[in-house]
Amino acid sequence: MALRRQGIRRQGVRTDSSEASVRRRFVGALMSLMALFFLVYGPCGFAYASRLAGTPGTFKVLYCASVRSGRGNNTVCDGTFQSTDRRVTDDEAELVNDVDGSDLGDQVPVTRANPGDYYMAGPAYAVGWLCLTFAGAFLLACAIPAVWTGQSPRAAVPRYPRLARGAALTARAAMVCVGVSGATALVLAAF
Repeated sequence: MALRRQGIRRQGVRTDSSEASVRRRFVGALMSLMALFFLVYGPCGFAYASRLAGTPGTFKVLYCASVRSGRGNNTVCDGTFQSTDRRVTDDEAELVNDVDGSDLGDQVPVTRANPGDYYMAGPAYAVGWLCLTFAGAFLLACAIPAVWTGQSPRAAVPRYPRLARGAALTARAAMVCVGVSGATALVLAAF
């Protein structure tokens, strides 16, 4: 026992190897990359869905078709985009999987990010993008201790108590926000 506490490895006794540490750091780095993607993509989508960025307007559904691609079907709707101020019109606008059961001739609120790039606008969509942002914060809070220490979160607590406590508090707060914003998005989508 005394040998193990001092960090001396006896034959047949496994201690935390550097290989496991590298693996934990690698998984933590992958989680960090995914989190950064969520933290960049989520706020951008939120800005367009809440009409804080882009050109707000409506998409008039002219034709919808189900297109087989890869693993499943996509609903592709062609139509016309017209900005709210009537300065921008796109007669060849296209929405993929975002029409929510709209019928032909319906006007759907959208925001134009770039020519040919449209985001559905509305409270449910905005809160959904916000939920993605909070999920990114949660992933990042879970990944930082693994990348920083190369140890599992429980093993990192005695050596790095401030880091572990801060990551745990951030992760809990982000998970609460994910739950609240996700539930809000579902309620708003129902109406």
